[in-house]
Amino acid sequence: MSTQRPGPSHREAPRAVIFDFGGVVSQPLGPALGEIESEFAIPAGTLMRLFYGTELWQTAEVGGITYAEYITGCQAALQEFVGGADRARSVWERWYAAFYQPTFMPGVLDIVEALQGRVRVAMLSNASDGMEERMREQFKIAHLFDPLINSATIRVAKPDERAFTITLERLGLAAAECFFTD
Repeated sequence: MSTQRPGPSHREAPRAVIFDFGGVVSQPLGPALGEIESEFAIPAGTLMRLFYGTELWQTAEVGGITYAEYITGCQAALQEFVGGADRARSVWERWYAAFYQPTFMPGVLDIVEALQGRVRVAMLSNASDGMEERMREQFKIAHLFDPLINSATIRVAKPDERAFTITLERLGLAAAECFFTD
């Protein structure tokens, strides 16, 4: 009777790497929001809660409202904290300028580019409508991801299992063949 133990299990290299956008490819939101809160004397944590911790965002990220409707809702909610519609628009414009300029996590796009031709590279992100255009026109990175999957377009957001199932279907791969980073 052999007492030989099996060697370590060998796992195949992934056939696809799936990236999230916010906080993975792009810089995390917190620091920019904190700077804006300080600039406009808004209580710390308010902007994250108003922009991303409400039913408004939950509706936008599954395509229930347009990005324009989301902006209008955010600006209305801001008025309570900043003293009027004009000031709320100013806060939003400052946020828009900070968030939508290409500020990527150091080295991540180098990794994405190094993976090209070796494995499939995809993006699955909870975002509002128009994300695909913003990735193409503003960030100029859409060409690096195929498929580029937006929760508002597929009408389901992470962590709902259906978002991952749709991603796997579009890749034509099984979950065991993919690596996801969020």
